Amino acid sequence: MASNVKNSPLNNQPLYEEISVIGTGAYGTVYKGYDLKTSNIVAMKRIRIQITEEGLPISTIREIAYLRQLEKYDHKNIVKLLDVINGPRLPSEQSVILIFEFIDFDLNSYLESLSVYLTVEKIADLMKQILVGVDFLHTNRIVH
Repeated sequence: MASNVKNSPLNNQPLYEEISVIGTGAYGTVYKGYDLKTSNIVAMKRIRIQITEEGLPISTIREIAYLRQLEKYDHKNIVKLLDVINGPRLPSEQSVILIFEFIDFDLNSYLESLSVYLTVEKIADLMKQILVGVDFLHTNRIVH
């Protein structure tokens, strides 16, 4: 069942719609979503954050700031963060929804879909793409 996630501040109309669950992890759930403004498919990562007496943990704020900083770059090996949304707040928990560009396959899904072994050249190409992306992050002081 689809649910609307973010409302426009001007007319209270939803901006994103959840389509289906892609996966669940320790920090939250990732959904395939729909951007109602652009008609693009997006990935929506809903993260649950424990609130302390001081509010949101500084590490969480720092990580989101790093992701926002990457928005100004258009790097082909780094998934793009499109939006950050404050989700529902409970007494001890805040949810944040990170809207990313949607990527059809992750590396593991790609490898599992193959019916033949990869050539040495293809393995080298995949490794180069990964290392170029990680080098870009490290150059920008982001450890992944």
